[in-house]
Amino acid sequence: MSVEPKVSLHDRPFRGYFVAMNRFILPLAALTAVLMASCTGKTAGKPGAETGSGEVPQALSGLCDGVTERNHGDKKGTVQLTVQMDFREPDGWLVLYEVEGKFSFALDSVRIKRGVAEFPSRTLSRGVYLLERNHEQGNRHPVILNPDEPAVVVRFSSPKFEGGFSAVSSRENEGLASYYLQELILERRLMANKKARSKSEQKAAFDELIARDENDLRQLRCATIAAYPGTFLAKWLTWKQDPFRTDKARFWDNLDFTDASLVRTRVMHERMQVYFQQYGKSNEDGLINCVDDIVARAKANPVVLEATLYGMLEGFSQTKYDGVCTYLLDNYIYGEGCGAPLSEAIRSRAAGIRSVQVGQVPPNIRMPLLGGGTSDLYQLVENHKYTLVVFWGSWCKECQEDAPQLLSLYEKYRTRGLAVLAVGIDRDPAVWEKAVRDRGYKWQNVRAAEEWKSQVATDYHVVSTPVMLLLDASRQIVFKSTASASEVRAYLDKHLR
Repeated sequence: MSVEPKVSLHDRPFRGYFVAMNRFILPLAALTAVLMASCTGKTAGKPGAETGSGEVPQALSGLCDGVTERNHGDKKGTVQLTVQMDFREPDGWLVLYEVEGKFSFALDSVRIKRGVAEFPSRTLSRGVYLLERNHEQGNRHPVILNPDEPAVVVRFSSPKFEGGFSAVSSRENEGLASYYLQELILERRLMANKKARSKSEQKAAFDELIARDENDLRQLRCATIAAYPGTFLAKWLTWKQDPFRTDKARFWDNLDFTDASLVRTRVMHERMQVYFQQYGKSNEDGLINCVDDIVARAKANPVVLEATLYGMLEGFSQTKYDGVCTYLLDNYIYGEGCGAPLSEAIRSRAAGIRSVQVGQVPPNIRMPLLGGGTSDLYQLVENHKYTLVVFWGSWCKECQEDAPQLLSLYEKYRTRGLAVLAVGIDRDPAVWEKAVRDRGYKWQNVRAAEEWKSQVATDYHVVSTPVMLLLDASRQIVFKSTASASEVRAYLDKHLR
């Protein structure tokens, strides 16, 4: 599947970053000195004695543990954030987002005045937040807010936030500024070596490079934990480690599910992805077993439970595993599987996902048609045996590669009762219209001009492309694919003769 190409922290080329490495990355000899730790028998993820600045954090089986009495658990309190913009023409607006796993929600926005954005004091919980200037989604930067620091002042020295972040008054963000760019560089190097390994016959050589990268990243995290004891940053970096990745019984040992601040990071989202890939066995039964295991642990805290349930539900809604979505909805969201009542908020969020699962009637689509007129999905459905709703993008490589399959499908079945309504996730009308013409899309075409924020994308919970939903004459979704039109063709070969 493809997501729209945006300028993101993880998509930029390496060029220029190795210059930054000389400035930011700690010498490995110094890091190694910090790591001369022995196993203490301390339970991972549970609070222990706080080390002094620069001292070695306690470790267990390769885990550098920065969870202490000071940073253990969640905490709410008043925080006032000031952001200084130390570059030319720092005008516009600055938006503050709260993180919940892979999701982010706007909390506040303020106008930048004379190079300063001053957010009013508000009650916040410990966690990772995001700053974004002028709604440039590819130009977001994390900031740590913790009621232990009621007044936080940070600075950006460049309109492109990455690499220009520093702390004026915040030990949390002083540590983050020191750590964050180094992590980006090391993770990019690791990803590049993993990609190269997959294409090379010299696996052993790349295994050594990957082991080196992973060790460098572990050393960086351990050194930062040692340098900033008792901070939320130290706890976050403890969670980001995965020393038990290959041990299913201990996979979750360094995460504290009782700590609600866990949801204000991406740790659970990233860790669940790995868990499902390694232990889900690529089938619904295996994935459901993983779901049950995760839910059993997440029940330790209602905030963690609800965030985890919705994260899994939304994630599986974008895959072919509809049975896992149905299982989550029937057994945990609307059933009694959680053992405790869930909030109306998560039930409301889940209702939207439920409406676009197989067996459900999705929302109508009434939008301006290319060439004039207005689409009406329900009317189109009533006049055909099957109607295929396709979400695609002119920028989507997979969509372009699948275009011949889609055209072949339409030509085979259009005289037998198949209609197509294609929704282009495209901001630029000229680029979208050209793609429609070049690919020969002669069915009904509409454009989601606000892309992922468009009402139709929100209603159908589309966050990547392609997505194809096949409706029968009663408006029900009978088949769903996030891969290829060939899967839809296989279904129609059996049901539309």
